[in-house]
Amino acid sequence: MWQQLSPRQRERIRSGILDRFAETLEPPRGAAAEIAWSSARADGDRVILGLGLRYPAGVLKTRWSLARTPGGWRIHDLFLPDPGVSIATEASASLGRGGIRRRDRVREARAAAVPRALGLAGILAIVIFVGRRLAPSGRRLLLLMAAASASLFAVDGFLALRRVLSEPFVVAETLAADPWRGA
Repeated sequence: MWQQLSPRQRERIRSGILDRFAETLEPPRGAAAEIAWSSARADGDRVILGLGLRYPAGVLKTRWSLARTPGGWRIHDLFLPDPGVSIATEASASLGRGGIRRRDRVREARAAAVPRALGLAGILAIVIFVGRRLAPSGRRLLLLMAAASASLFAVDGFLALRRVLSEPFVVAETLAADPWRGA
């Protein structure tokens, strides 16, 4: 599914998940964190990196799953052994139920096109009914304003339809909040 997402959608998901990783590990405001201990071992094509992160409240054990890619090292998961939490799983869950769903292209294309078509029809009706009552100089101004408005409606409609037809999936605009943060 990842390859079917548009670059814009992939970047939004990637940045949301990276923010979640950073948010999980950042120390409290005004406090410092440092590495207390580290260890590494090979695990097939990946490397498991253990880090003990020292915070004022104690040491947080972390286990990082890393893989070498052509662009450098890539984090596959960050696991917190003591609470038994996978940050990658939690970040995926933060998309919420239906956070990524298949788009109903026909319905959404209709929903994008109909209001714009009605707007264009409204502009045409105004030009026809009002234009007959105006002097030639006023008619020219009305046609110029109608052409500008109609071109904005047309460009907006084209862009909306292009997005609907080019992105087979819908990605939630915002990530779901962590349940413990709202309490």
